[in-house]
Amino acid sequence: MHCTDAACIKVCPTEALYHTEFGSVAMHAHKCIGCKACIPACPFGVPKLNAATNKVSKCDFCYTRLQANQLPACVLSCPTGALTIGDRDAMLKKAYKRAKELGGDANVYGDKFVDGTHVVYVLPEKPEVYDNLPVDPKIPLTIIVWKDILKPAGLIAAGCVVAGAFLHYITHGPKTPEEETTSEGGKQS
Repeated sequence: MHCTDAACIKVCPTEALYHTEFGSVAMHAHKCIGCKACIPACPFGVPKLNAATNKVSKCDFCYTRLQANQLPACVLSCPTGALTIGDRDAMLKKAYKRAKELGGDANVYGDKFVDGTHVVYVLPEKPEVYDNLPVDPKIPLTIIVWKDILKPAGLIAAGCVVAGAFLHYITHGPKTPEEETTSEGGKQS
């Protein structure tokens, strides 16, 4: 779905997943370690494990084709012209117009959740009707807490510890070892 606020990017420990200049989410396959953290993180279930390589793969919106000013393969091969590509705002405007033309329960899917997606569907019926289509997809709360709260707090805490240790060293200097004495009062050799 190429989410603007992509959970798969947030959880990837190797930064294999990233946003392209086209707004799509792509993957550096050589960076993927096959940890599979992105699979349950995605509210749409898009990333899939390739059993042959033990690495994750997903649609990258034909990134290399976009770089060469070519259409993604899905858009190029769509026999009805239902798939289009363009500026997100222009595509949303077109999608809202189409949903209005369809009337009834027609709606635009992908415009609002996860800060919007870069793949937008015009559904003739409500999302509840479709199998495997999340009605209200969200980034899991555990990821938000972990990546947006705990990780930054941990980095701040680590910085405070280093700053405190440095401040202690400056104010008290290095500790010099004291000679130990025996219980009889003599020096220990």
